[in-house]
Amino acid sequence: METWQEYVRRIIDGDVQTEASARTGVSQKTISNWLNGVGSGEGQKKPEAGNVAAFATGYQQNVLVAFVAARLLTVDQTEGMVTTRRGLVIPAPGAHSVTTVIKGTQ
Repeated sequence: METWQEYVRRIIDGDVQTEASARTGVSQKTISNWLNGVGSGEGQKKPEAGNVAAFATGYQQNVLVAFVAARLLTVDQTEGMVTTRRGLVIPAPGAHSVTTVIKGTQ
């Protein structure tokens, strides 16, 4: 599974930090920290959920996948959840798991 740093680098895909910040509403300093590995390693403070959701939403990515990359959720914890267009995570009664989507990023 990719680290948060790897996820951010893959999603930004060449955008400069100022572009990523403008697109997501996440501060340039926070994005810089993420790109430099802050919040990616074991024992480090995890990224804030609101920033992770804003980042994923700004790049039109699945918020649950971002939460897993940021170690805010495990793949197992996403069982039975879906995301809305606005990036909200909601339980989905009777819906298929998004585990396949998340595992597809590994």
